[in-house]
Amino acid sequence: MGSAAQSRMFRMGFFGEVYAELRKAEWPTRQEATRLTGVVIAIAGLVGVILGVLDFLFGLLARNTLS
Repeated sequence: MGSAAQSRMFRMGFFGEVYAELRKAEWPTRQEATRLTGVVIAIAGLVGVILGVLDFLFGLLARNTLS
């Protein structure tokens, strides 16, 4: 078998196995996915606020230290 044919067979086998594994996965319901998406957005927002406050405070500290 040529190199191109082996490569094609490998890809077909690989993607076939990926598809089979994805079929076995237990996917969340629409309600679970919506709830978890909200949790991720809320946590990302909270982390953003905390980092913004820390950035502001360290900026004040640096400004006062350097002046």
